[in-house]
Amino acid sequence: MARGHLDEVTAAALRRTFVDLARMEGNTAILVTHQLEEAIDMGGRILVFGRPGRLLADIDLRTWPADKVGRVRADIQRMMHENQPDPQFTT
Repeated sequence: MARGHLDEVTAAALRRTFVDLARMEGNTAILVTHQLEEAIDMGGRILVFGRPGRLLADIDLRTWPADKVGRVRADIQRMMHENQPDPQFTT
């Protein structure tokens, strides 16, 4: 989904439409992004990769209460910076 040159309001509307269409059709979609907020906003499950292509985390956001998503965000940022998996998110 190319949307790099869209203003934030239009990009947010496009993301929401994409998610709504996938749900309406009953499809599973895989989105590859480097934008953490986009992954959290659109995803039910987030796979975090480090270098070189190493799986750092497999996070099912549907199991996290909305008030804890900030902690997930901070943990993902830390994992990416350290390039180390977090045992709470690995299977």
